[in-house]
Amino acid sequence: MISIIIPTHNRLKMLKRAIFSVENQTFKNYEIIIISDGSTDGTNDYLCSIKNEKIKFHINESSKGASGARNIGLEHAKGDYIAFLDDDDEWFENHLELLFKKLSNSNDKVGLVYGWIDYYENNKLIKSKHPKLSGNIFIEMLDKQAITNSSVLMIKKHVLKKVIGFNEKLLRGNDGDFIRRISKFYHVDFVPAVLCKVHVGHDDRITLNTPKNLKNEIDSYLKRLEFFEKDLEKYKLQKSNINFKISISYLKLGNILYSLKFLSIAVKLTEFKIISFLHLKTYAKHVLIKLFAWN
Repeated sequence: MISIIIPTHNRLKMLKRAIFSVENQTFKNYEIIIISDGSTDGTNDYLCSIKNEKIKFHINESSKGASGARNIGLEHAKGDYIAFLDDDDEWFENHLELLFKKLSNSNDKVGLVYGWIDYYENNKLIKSKHPKLSGNIFIEMLDKQAITNSSVLMIKKHVLKKVIGFNEKLLRGNDGDFIRRISKFYHVDFVPAVLCKVHVGHDDRITLNTPKNLKNEIDSYLKRLEFFEKDLEKYKLQKSNINFKISISYLKLGNILYSLKFLSIAVKLTEFKIISFLHLKTYAKHVLIKLFAWN
């Protein structure tokens, strides 16, 4: 059986769409675990009214954040396989079937499989993410979110014995952190098909570059440098790239002093090789964008 974990917070209309996309799956051996994370928009009443025996729910009176909500779902999951779905996303009907077939037939080294995603705004396709990374992808994951988000992942439940759920201290980048920690111990594989529709354009997405989200992004990068410190000592390029991203985030916030500090660290780590000049070129572009914004 597959346990499907859906965290939600004040998105009742979107949640209904997400649930419908699960109920429409060709693969039927699943349970849905919905965590209402401090919702006040009628979500809790709706969950109490559901008659579908496959759907279970847990209500947090106060918000614990996406990671905390997902971890509650993990605690209640009964399936040998676990999938995740954000409340503002929806699956295509063969999502579970194809991911389950790939993962259940994989060898013991594989702990996670993923599929491809397309991004939609106002029902129009605006972007696609179709990575083809497989095997040991830990190095690729160190400095970026190299594959796709949690809505198109499936894991073997036993990987949670080594990777203890989602990091509740991270307010941004928790999907990537979870994948990163899994990829340190397990190989990954993928299904070469678009399995999920990600809806963007609504105001409460944590990926929007508001000052609050940028500060959370910086905090996430700093925690990554700390958590993977020993690994990053071996991979200077990846460490440089993370410091460069911190520099750009500080620049977007208008904190020039800290921006230059982390830019300097990034350049020194690359020992002034070609990547150093690429960092400087990219930084200059962002400076120009910021100057035009100020004007």
